[in-house]
Amino acid sequence: MFLYLFFWMIGCIFASFISCMVYRNEHNESVLKGRSHCESCKHELSYLDLIPVFSWLLLKGRCRYCHSKISVLYPLIECLTGVISLLLYIRYGLSLNYICYFVVTCVLLELSLVDISTYEIPDHCHILLIIIWLISLCDQSHILKTVFNHIITSIAMIMSLILITLIMSRVYHQDMLGGGDLKLIFVCGLYLDFMSALWLILLACLTGMSIYMFKSDKHEPIPFGPCISISMIIQLLLKSTA
Repeated sequence: MFLYLFFWMIGCIFASFISCMVYRNEHNESVLKGRSHCESCKHELSYLDLIPVFSWLLLKGRCRYCHSKISVLYPLIECLTGVISLLLYIRYGLSLNYICYFVVTCVLLELSLVDISTYEIPDHCHILLIIIWLISLCDQSHILKTVFNHIITSIAMIMSLILITLIMSRVYHQDMLGGGDLKLIFVCGLYLDFMSALWLILLACLTGMSIYMFKSDKHEPIPFGPCISISMIIQLLLKSTA
């Protein structure tokens, strides 16, 4: 039970840091310097205000100093990332796969938050995902064959997605994917076999279409990075350990 709580908390802590990092980058603040502060009154937060999930619950979703509301998205993101960390530990144990896939989850969280705000996916996220993939190959017995098969899978994913994008763009009369989305799909394909890659595309497209159906403004673009990220995390949790 202690281990489960530990790995859940690890996910919460990293999610809290990533959310803070994305916020600071968006507001041109230093990631390495300066204390965290309230978005409304700018008062510096104490360590007791920065405990993931629990601080929000204890403060009843409000700033300790100005009593302005704190978005429920913060503890929700932290809690869900904690659950993903726990599920990865249950699935893979404390192994290279757990470490690599948890870091992948953190990178996907970062790019999703940035994509929601700016409709762009930072290139450094793609580079990080490729580096993590190369590290994850260390326990493979046939590295060259694995690399070749996964690159072919990624190319097939890109071609399939371009076809789907062309069809969806005609149906909805707007561009559905950007260059960052296509690069993310390619990089995600490096981690998956062919069937998992097909499920990745299907779930990502279904998620994107579901968001579109519930949008009030049909002309507003949909950030597709989070859709891909959700689908990718599901595939990592279901991925064969063989």
